[in-house]
Amino acid sequence: MAQAETLLRATSLVAVTSAIWQSGIHFSNSQLVLPILYRQPVGVSTAVFAELFRRGTNAIVPLMAITALATGTSAYLDPQKRMQYAASGLLTLSILPWTIFVMMGVIQQLITIAEDPKIQEKTSHAAVEGLLRSWTWMNFVRAGLSLAGGLVALVQVAGL
Repeated sequence: MAQAETLLRATSLVAVTSAIWQSGIHFSNSQLVLPILYRQPVGVSTAVFAELFRRGTNAIVPLMAITALATGTSAYLDPQKRMQYAASGLLTLSILPWTIFVMMGVIQQLITIAEDPKIQEKTSHAAVEGLLRSWTWMNFVRAGLSLAGGLVALVQVAGL
């Protein structure tokens, strides 16, 4: 029984940490990085965005997998709090459909501009800034969803 309790504590803490870390990545991109790109030339801002998106994917996807595994294991080990752990995991994982169905159009437009110099020449600075601003608020939503998932897990860890 002590081993199961230790594993539950460990997986719960991992769930909290990974979800809040994920939220921090989204928040910092929207708060610190993207506003700098609003003032840059089209080729620079879209190239930086494309690199930021690719690197972000390399960080976020493993964190999402860790969060899912940790919340799923915690839910299995603690049947009394199963629904709360499931809610935590679902909130955190909900960024995946949000990204695919809401954000992907903007992401693809920015990456297309970044990869094609002919399109860059035809695209106005205002259009790119508008796309970047759209992505910024959408990314804040992802930060909020991940934070909500982390806070739900934190409530379970704290026993509230």
